[in-house]
Amino acid sequence: MEAESYTCPRCGLTSHNTEDAKRRYCGNCHMFADDLPQKADYQEVLAHIGTWHTARVPVDDMNRLTHQLRYQAEKLGLEIHINSNKEAKTVSFITRRPAG
Repeated sequence: MEAESYTCPRCGLTSHNTEDAKRRYCGNCHMFADDLPQKADYQEVLAHIGTWHTARVPVDDMNRLTHQLRYQAEKLGLEIHINSNKEAKTVSFITRRPAG
């Protein structure tokens, strides 16, 4: 059975166009699901405590991703250091447990 709708993990828009659903395409973001940056979640932030992690992201998503990483690290009580490189289209981050 083919998918009847597709909800974009980036913007949350749901398309009921069967072609969009079949190809997992978001008309709002103008991106296919396979081209979307990986969403930074709590597990990802926790998995990289004490090690650098680098993700390739579209330049347009850098501010959103860095904001999301900072928010999630703060909620987990972690310190985070982030480096964004617009030329290389990468965001690198490291999280640490606070001293004390």
